[in-house]
Amino acid sequence: MNEALLRHLLTHPETYDVEFKRQFPEHFFTRGDERQNHARAELIRDVAGVANAPVDRPGYLIYGVQDRGGRRVPFAASPEVSLDDATLDQLLTRYLEPVPEISYGEFRLDGVLVGLMRIGRVPDYPHVIRESLSGRIHEGQVFVRQGTRIHVAGHAELRRMFDGAAPYVSTSDTTEFSALVQSLRESGWHTAFIPHQQVDERLGGGWTFVHWPGTRRRIARPANFDGTNLQYLIKRPVSQDSRAE
Repeated sequence: MNEALLRHLLTHPETYDVEFKRQFPEHFFTRGDERQNHARAELIRDVAGVANAPVDRPGYLIYGVQDRGGRRVPFAASPEVSLDDATLDQLLTRYLEPVPEISYGEFRLDGVLVGLMRIGRVPDYPHVIRESLSGRIHEGQVFVRQGTRIHVAGHAELRRMFDGAAPYVSTSDTTEFSALVQSLRESGWHTAFIPHQQVDERLGGGWTFVHWPGTRRRIARPANFDGTNLQYLIKRPVSQDSRAE
C-alpha cells in the first residue's frame, strides 16, 4: 500500500469494496471504558462486512476523510490518533474466525493523518464472530456488506459464501465462458487452463486464479471424461508473459 493507492481510492464511489469514514468509531481509543468495547465492536463489524462481500478482489476501509462538495478530502480529527498493526491484529484474531488478511498504513494528506486498511478476500470464508462484545456483535453472527449497508447475512448469502470454496466447473464452449475470456484478453491478460498438480508452480510464477464474476469460486473444467480431475483457469498480464518468453 502507498499514498498513490490511497489517492486513487479517494476518487472511487463508496461501494462494498470501499468505505470512507471521517474517523475511527467514537471512543475507540478510550481505554478502560465500556464505550471503547462498543466502538471496537463497530470496527470488527465493519471489517467482517467488507471481508465477506461477494467478490474476490480486496476491499478497503479509509479513515480520516469527509465529503466536501462531491470531493473526498482529509478530515482533521481532534485529537489526532494513530492505530498500530499489532493492536488491530490482536483485536481481529480474538473476535473473527477465520482472521481476514489485513494490512494497514497511515499517510499524511494535506497535513492530515489518513488511515488505509486493506482487507484481502480469500476463499476460506465467511468470517464469523467468535465472541460477543458490548451487545453490538454476537457469537456466530456473519456480517456482509451489500452496497453501502452492512447487515447480518441471510440464508441465500450464507449458502453463496459456503459454495465459495467449490470450483465453478464450466466448459470452454459456453457463451458466458467465451465472453469472460474475451474480456480478460481485452484487458491485457493471458489465460490458460492447467491441471491441479501444476497450480502451486504456476502461482509461484506470477499467475493468479480466475474467479467466476461476482463470486470467489475458481473456474475449472473437467480434465477427463468422468470429471474426477479438474483443470483450473489462471491468468497473468500479457506484458509479464512476454518477458517470461
